[in-house]
Amino acid sequence: MRSGSTFISDVIASHPSSHFIFEPFSRAIRKIRKKAPIVLINGTVIIPLPDEEANLMSELLFSWLTCNYGGLDSDILLNLPITHSTKKFHLCLKTNHSLNNETVLQKCVRILQIQCETINLRVVKTIRLRMRTTVENILKRIPGLKVIHLFRDQRPRLLSAERTPTMLFHSLQTTAKSECSNALDDIVIHQELERTYPGQLATVLYERLAENPLVVSKRIFTFLQLSFTRKSFEYIKNITSSATAVPCSFCTKKKNSTKTAHAWRTKKSLDFEKIKMIQKECKETQNALGYLPLNSTTEMRNTSVNLRMTTPFTLDAL
Repeated sequence: MRSGSTFISDVIASHPSSHFIFEPFSRAIRKIRKKAPIVLINGTVIIPLPDEEANLMSELLFSWLTCNYGGLDSDILLNLPITHSTKKFHLCLKTNHSLNNETVLQKCVRILQIQCETINLRVVKTIRLRMRTTVENILKRIPGLKVIHLFRDQRPRLLSAERTPTMLFHSLQTTAKSECSNALDDIVIHQELERTYPGQLATVLYERLAENPLVVSKRIFTFLQLSFTRKSFEYIKNITSSATAVPCSFCTKKKNSTKTAHAWRTKKSLDFEKIKMIQKECKETQNALGYLPLNSTTEMRNTSVNLRMTTPFTLDAL
């Protein structure tokens, strides 16, 4: 969360042939953890069992990526976030409200099904999957699947996440310890998977994308074996160097994406003690990603001081 994942998904989904699904797993994970029934479109009812989260998430992701909409939870589909790919689906739901829910859903899901089957690029953006479990499982099942693994400096990421409702019930230190431990494990598994699936995994650092959006975007498209179209070029240029920014924490249109990426360093209200705490809890993760520690408030404010170095893990980052 707050890693720039919406930004990078906007970049990829700008390709004209993309079928883009945004964060489809938030409701699913809540259901799984509460052991609530998951009712699929095809009528199957799944009662989540302990320690089955990774397997269930793999099944749902497999359904998204293979256009098997009958294997998806009806509740998740009804609450699917709107993207350019799901607008017609949501319009169908809205205009057919006089029919019963099951009939409407069956009819409208067909729109998604056809679009998914006839479009070359299927994109799922999610911050809720782990490399060790779900991603490893799905790579085994879908030949040629491409995985773009996004990272951001944990300091601004966690400080930004702290202001969201998700963290109301967790301390910053607890979250830093847990999430940086998970990120470090993801890095280890990523390296193992790269050896097994050469050419199918790529690392992206948010700061590199924000500083050189057109260059890095072109590299991402090359990795995905896609042409970097004029439409994508103009769209990415617009959202990273816009005349006007959208006043929205989760929006991607910014006046200057480089300035946005580094704005945390000059924020007057920032407590440097929080920075030191994050650096302590996330030391191994930051080292693996090449994010250098700050020693003082003065050093933090001096934006001419570079905070990144290349590491063995980021050597081939896009």
